[in-house]
Amino acid sequence: MLVNTASELQNINSNLSGNYALGRDITLSGNFTPLGNTASPYLGKFNGLNLSINGLSVTNTTPVQN
Repeated sequence: MLVNTASELQNINSNLSGNYALGRDITLSGNFTPLGNTASPYLGKFNGLNLSINGLSVTNTTPVQN
């Protein structure tokens, strides 16, 4: 599935095992919920096709456990 908008990128959370490709450059603003989590990780494939996602900022407030 091609991802062309910030909304479509966020909607990947509804199918964490899907195959996706970036269809155009995307600029994010505001809050973005990371894809997946520890209990339900992202297991799909994502091909950026030499395009970019701009404005993505991630703040981790939970310590990473190995």
